[in-house]
Amino acid sequence: MSRIKAAINDDGQESSVEFSLDEVIAHHHHGTAWRDMNDDDRMSVIKDYAAWLYSRQNGRAGDLSVSVSPGALNS
Repeated sequence: MSRIKAAINDDGQESSVEFSLDEVIAHHHHGTAWRDMNDDDRMSVIKDYAAWLYSRQNGRAGDLSVSVSPGALNS
């Protein structure tokens, strides 16, 4: 299973989180079904999951900047 690595900028502090696309899909419980989303919507959900995971691991929340390689959707 391929891993996705998301870069996180937390108020100037650089970090990253890694996870699988399966984790993102399993965590996505609301809104449009994954299979019905376009690539932009999927990327948004991936970034939201990355921010949630970072916050959970580091006890931080707020204004996080998340970037993910566009190739993440092909994982």
